Amino acid sequence: MNEKDALFFSKTYDFLHVYLPKEKSGSQHTVVTYKQGLKAFRCYVNDVAGIASNRFLFSDCTYDFLLDYRNHLYGEQNLKKRTVNNKLASIKSYVGYAAARDISLQQFAFAIEQVPYYSAPKEQQPIIESEEALAALLLTLQ
Repeated sequence: MNEKDALFFSKTYDFLHVYLPKEKSGSQHTVVTYKQGLKAFRCYVNDVAGIASNRFLFSDCTYDFLLDYRNHLYGEQNLKKRTVNNKLASIKSYVGYAAARDISLQQFAFAIEQVPYYSAPKEQQPIIESEEALAALLLTLQ
């Protein structure tokens, strides 16, 4: 792999404008969401980690680096878990795309795929315990 191909953001155009809309049949909304996710990550790389985009390599995107990014979004930017997970998914998908086209990147894709998403507790719906409560509920629906 040459140095240009090793640059992390070198494949974003093809990912966003060829792969997602044409090969993956992604909607325009999906493309916008993934573009925003990659842009947020680039801002983190540049502004928080202090690495220029033209110096950030796939090899720099380690498990620990991505875990720090995830924690930064949740802890310092106060984003909701679901939003953090969406941004994380865009990066994982992008690296998976790049690795499918260049086998030398597969070790990085595997490593960051292991970064856990935040889990949100499922909301359990209340259980109607009596026939009277069920009858009252059904009356309100009429």
